[in-house]
Amino acid sequence: LNKLDHVEPQSLAFLTEVGLGASAHPFLVAQLECIINRLLDGLPKTLSGWRLGTGLRILREVRIDHLGSVGTRLMLEKAKVAAPDGEFATRASATFPRGPSGDF
Repeated sequence: LNKLDHVEPQSLAFLTEVGLGASAHPFLVAQLECIINRLLDGLPKTLSGWRLGTGLRILREVRIDHLGSVGTRLMLEKAKVAAPDGEFATRASATFPRGPSGDF
């Protein structure tokens, strides 16, 4: 736990997904939250900024290709993206069914 600030972002996202002890998980999520804050702070704030690609270098600098389910939920919450309604979740689950172990 003393070296969490040195863990690569992609590894950190992975570690929040695996079953680590409860004492380690809050520290991992806190580190992941710092990365998410960097990402959100670096994203363009206007439509023209998105069109011009202004500030998108942060996406390369962070070196992460996905945030995992924990990081994705955190980022969507911070970006104030509402959770889908139950009907949507039901349709999505039917479209992408999972096996008993959680795999596709």
